[in-house]
Amino acid sequence: MMTENLNTIKKKLKELNKKFRNKNYTYFVPKEWIGWQEKVGDKDEDNKNGIRVNPFKYFMSSIEEIEKISSMSLEAKSSGFESENLILSLLSDLSFNHSSLGGGVSVDEYPFNFRGSFLKAISVLPYLYSIGIKTIILEPVNLTSLVNWDMNGVKGVSPYAIRNPYKLDENLDEVILELDLETQYEAFVEAVHCLNMNVIQEFVFRSGSIDSEIALDHPDWFYWIKSTTRLRPIDSDSNSKYGSPIFKKREINEIEENIALGKYDNLPQPDEKYQSMFTATPVKTARVENKIYGMLNADKANNKKTNECTLPQAFELNNIGTSEILIEDRTYYKLYDNPDYNYLSFDTIRYYNSELKKIDNIQADLWEFLAGVPAYHRKRFGIDGMVFTDGNLIPTELFNQIINGSKSKKEDFIILSNSEESICDNQFEKYDGYYVGIEANQEKGSIISNKMAPKFGKLTGIHKII
Repeated sequence: MMTENLNTIKKKLKELNKKFRNKNYTYFVPKEWIGWQEKVGDKDEDNKNGIRVNPFKYFMSSIEEIEKISSMSLEAKSSGFESENLILSLLSDLSFNHSSLGGGVSVDEYPFNFRGSFLKAISVLPYLYSIGIKTIILEPVNLTSLVNWDMNGVKGVSPYAIRNPYKLDENLDEVILELDLETQYEAFVEAVHCLNMNVIQEFVFRSGSIDSEIALDHPDWFYWIKSTTRLRPIDSDSNSKYGSPIFKKREINEIEENIALGKYDNLPQPDEKYQSMFTATPVKTARVENKIYGMLNADKANNKKTNECTLPQAFELNNIGTSEILIEDRTYYKLYDNPDYNYLSFDTIRYYNSELKKIDNIQADLWEFLAGVPAYHRKRFGIDGMVFTDGNLIPTELFNQIINGSKSKKEDFIILSNSEESICDNQFEKYDGYYVGIEANQEKGSIISNKMAPKFGKLTGIHKII
């Protein structure tokens, strides 16, 4: 079994342990992470959930334990997808205050990652193996937005706001290793395979980050609005400011009735005032701090009111007729290009109008770009499967293109969705399963009772790390 990158990390840890032997870094880990080790550190009374360890020896011992288990006669890795013994969102669960921020140490000075990292994910694999985990499902691991989204008063970086789906998220780096992210991710996948587990990665196809690198080179793949457009407060119902489109009561009833019948053609369009906020594709783009701007006419003076545009913030369309919260760090891809549908609404990003879906309107280069993302990760890092984020909202033709590319030369590549609802008539026989409704058991510290498609039975044994 290939462990070249895992060996690289192990060698690097040995070098760092020698280099910093007099540094004596304070590093705590949750006791669950090292339950398989007899003696690795001392309990600290000021951190009842943590055990202090030598970080380099801790990570090395984890890799050595993986190697030890791998050398034994392991049960052969099953082909296909099993509906039991999975863990979801592993990397998010690895956030921990390893330093306890004591001793005058600042976050900026501390050399270890407080968030999830590929190295920390490697270190908990012996624990996951000991409790019978067979499949690890990762949230998106791609390059994320530089914009911190304020959700319910809490600012943070979302793994779903992706700046570039072909690059890895810098937040997952253990900088002290001085190794590229690709090596660290490959090492993690190698370690998972050493234990005969599967690793499945979640992907986002409908949206990019509001500061997307892709928009700079391919502005035609996105919607644009006038840069002078003001954002609508959540308690407003006016289409004179940007937000989710507001409809009249009669239009709301019409939309609801047609959606209930599965009739997505001729849904009421937003009024002219709302549509007039959107612009044509800019001829020139630039990044200014953490925002992308476009110029509609390169020959004109840079008049903000008439010539400058920017990417519109995304929003959900769950509640018809009410103003939805703007998602500050995301924007939607323009999957179809038709000047009569140059706006964001029910019939352009959720329930696709058949007029819009005509083959001549398909953004073929964009679709090829998106469909290639899982296949790239499969070939580059060796992942065993993928999860569609909002797979039910992806046009069927794009959905099939993604699956066909992902399974090319690897028919056992696992396909999952995080939704059981089919809006776009997706072919669910192509899924190996889907999951919804995570229920946390605080007493046991585990996630249990997920729902699966009937032919797969009930999904059980989904554990949290802490």
